[in-house]
Amino acid sequence: MMDTPTQTQKDLDRLIREDWPKLKRFFRTKVPDAAVLDLVQATMLAFVAGQAEIRNPRAYLWGIARKQVLKHYGRFKPTEEFDSRVHTAMDLGPSLSSTIANRTTLQRALHSLPVDQQMAFELRHGEGLKLEEVAEAMEISLATVKRYLAAAKEELSKQLRGELGELAEEYKRL
Repeated sequence: MMDTPTQTQKDLDRLIREDWPKLKRFFRTKVPDAAVLDLVQATMLAFVAGQAEIRNPRAYLWGIARKQVLKHYGRFKPTEEFDSRVHTAMDLGPSLSSTIANRTTLQRALHSLPVDQQMAFELRHGEGLKLEEVAEAMEISLATVKRYLAAAKEELSKQLRGELGELAEEYKRL
């Protein structure tokens, strides 16, 4: 006799199915195309492995995704510690820069932000996480999330001169 999946398992399965394309989009704006699927898979594996102790599955999943990006960035600068509060995606060298050069205006603007601001902005506006979920995923305070979002919005507004609303919709189509 087969066990019927619990509601919790069904909810987790649905989250995985729905967030797979969102994770691809999230990684695609930060790493070379060749690394995207590997990072999505590593994120999902870590998510499934830790599901017994998850309090907020969505925030937990995006927290894992953030850590995967930071770990990936750390591989590019092994002699220098990567500080996601300061470094940008463009700091990581020519292979990533050549990929960035082919991206849209929005992607270039997002890449000019410090990584933590970029992630907070994308998790909130691109992936639709609540402020509290962004804070939990990034392991920072709610006040820090709000500060990152305000700084990101200000910088993006300067760079994009009022196109921010239209370009946020473009991000969701990536």
